[in-house]
Amino acid sequence: MFTRFTKYSFALAGVAALVAFSGAGAQAQSKSVSLTRGTVIAVHLQDSLSSNESQKGDRFVATVDDSSSKSDWRSDALPAGSTIKGYVRSVSAREGKHPGMLDLAFDRVVLPDGHGYSIQGSLISLDNKSVTKDKNGRLIANKAHSNNRLTYVGIGAGAGALIGLVTSRKHVVEDSLLGAGAGLLFGALEKGKSPSDVKLKAGTQMGVRLDSRLAYSRK
Repeated sequence: MFTRFTKYSFALAGVAALVAFSGAGAQAQSKSVSLTRGTVIAVHLQDSLSSNESQKGDRFVATVDDSSSKSDWRSDALPAGSTIKGYVRSVSAREGKHPGMLDLAFDRVVLPDGHGYSIQGSLISLDNKSVTKDKNGRLIANKAHSNNRLTYVGIGAGAGALIGLVTSRKHVVEDSLLGAGAGLLFGALEKGKSPSDVKLKAGTQMGVRLDSRLAYSRK
């Protein structure tokens, strides 16, 4: 009896040690990641949005861009399969000579393992004047574009242009990240391009700038 009990106890102890070792190994594989303010994530919309159909407060989801290892905008800031959730901050449909406008914000990151984190995120262009890569290969907003707020404005067909902060329906001020600045809007209209509604199709690529630090764990 004593011999059998002793062997049984050793067996249980061995199993317990193996489980504990496995758990420790799993924890050891977890990696803490810290993304600084100004980090930029390239994403693709999962939903369609438009200035004449979307409503203020509408929710949408975008997938982190990992479609090609050769993409200039791919980075390891977030693991493949992560999503970024956002909402329509404000919207106005085209009216007469005034183009449609669509203002978006981002407030949550969800990792592939289901863990979610609150964020503060804003739109940013993915051109070379707006973003660069740091020594870790992550996209970072250039200093000149680290604080500005952008919105989509309907110029011509399709998504329109990403323009600086809108102060009213009639006047666009500050700078834009596309074309020749705020004058692009008025110049386009003067050349006979009618104002339009903003239409963002599913699959549209955009940049999300983190306006606050994000820390998370990944395996």
